[in-house]
Order: sequence, then C-alpha cells, then structure tokens
Amino acid sequence: MSFLVPVTKLDVSYHGQGRYLLIQASGVIPGAWLTPFIQQEEWIGGLKFSIRTHAGGLGRQPGTKPFSTDFRLQINLPIVDFNSKTVLVDTLGKTWDAPITYIEWPGPEDPENSDDSTKDLETSFSQTGWLPDGGELVITAKIPPSSPGLPGGPGSSVEISYNKVFFTQVSSHVHQGELNWTLSWKKLPTGEYENPQLVDVTQTTWQGGVGPEYPPHKVIQPYNVYFIVFEENKQGGAQD
Repeated sequence: MSFLVPVTKLDVSYHGQGRYLLIQASGVIPGAWLTPFIQQEEWIGGLKFSIRTHAGGLGRQPGTKPFSTDFRLQINLPIVDFNSKTVLVDTLGKTWDAPITYIEWPGPEDPENSDDSTKDLETSFSQTGWLPDGGELVITAKIPPSSPGLPGGPGSSVEISYNKVFFTQVSSHVHQGELNWTLSWKKLPTGEYENPQLVDVTQTTWQGGVGPEYPPHKVIQPYNVYFIVFEENKQGGAQD
C-alpha cells in the first residue's frame, strides 16, 4: 500500500502550446523508501493530486536521500466554472494549494485584471477518443447558429486543429447542421509524452456588432486522442 511523502518544493505550471499541466516536486525521504510518484485523485472541486511512495529496497540503505518527481496531465485550461487557478496536492503533513503558472497561454480571468482578448473564450471539459493503428476516428461539431438578421454573421465558423505530424484528415462532411471530420494516424504517437494527442474544435460565433467592443464568442472543445493496441488472441476465439 502506498503512503504520502514529505515535499519541500512544489511547482505547478500549465504549458499552453502543448496543452498540458506539469507538476514537479522534490524533497528528502528515508533511504528505505522507493522513488515517489504523483497520483491524480478524484475530486469534484477541481484538480487534486497526491505524492506517494512504497517502502522497499534491498541491502543497506542510506539514512535519507533526496528525490525529484514529475507528473504531466494532458488537459485544456482554463475551463469555465472550474477552478483553473490552483491545484490541491496532498503530501505528508501538508496539503498544498499550489497556484498554476500559465506559460505561453492566457490564464483564468481575474475581475481586477481582465483581458478583453480572452473574456469571450470558453474551454469545455476534455473528451476522450481511442484510435488504433489503421483505424479512423470521427469528431463531430455543431455549426454555429445564425446571428439575428444576418445568417451566420461575419466571422462565424467551426474549425478543427491538430498536430499534422501525427494526424491525417481522411474526410469531412456536413450532415444535419453538424460538421464531421474523420481522422487517422499519420505517425503513431509512441514516444515519451506523445500519447495522447490533442485535437481542438473551435466554434466561433459573431455577436452582432463590429469593432473591438464586439469580439466573437469562441468555445474550444478539446479531445484527448489515445493510440491503443488491441491484444490478439493467438489461439483463436474469444478470451474470458
């Protein structure tokens, strides 16, 4: 059974270009403890983690030893109506309420320090897709509704974005007010931190005015797409 460890330094950052949260922790632990790891915990109030280890080790162990560990979570932040400013991290003797440092990406909006360029940007909770080698994944989005008096309005659109190194677009078509994209792997994401791959669908809706006081409203729907491998039953037949 794992148990909490003491931590002396904790850094939490969000890297917008890669769409991932990075937690880095370090400290000093007894020599008989194994290298600690960071584990995400279930919590409805936001993001919560714990830093844990196991007792172990063979032979004579030093009295204490330093450690460092990190954890990377693929996620789109900030999220509307969600605590995107801090994360809770349980450690031995302390629960950290660690602020998130946003790198190359706008952070959550503060009333006293609002940014007009991001106040009409929403990010939804990430959805998950599973894509095997040679398979296809269909991603669907509703086309933004028409603006009053002007069908669609200038700037209304729905677009998909993804890393073209890993994905290729097989096809796209419109059906009953929805736009559908079919993606497949161009390169398998088998390297470190390559799986999952992020796909963003951005809906932009014109709000009926012209000028900087009427910025378009944008909603980003992120998808974490995982490369999966199906286990084959070499003896034939279904496995229990």
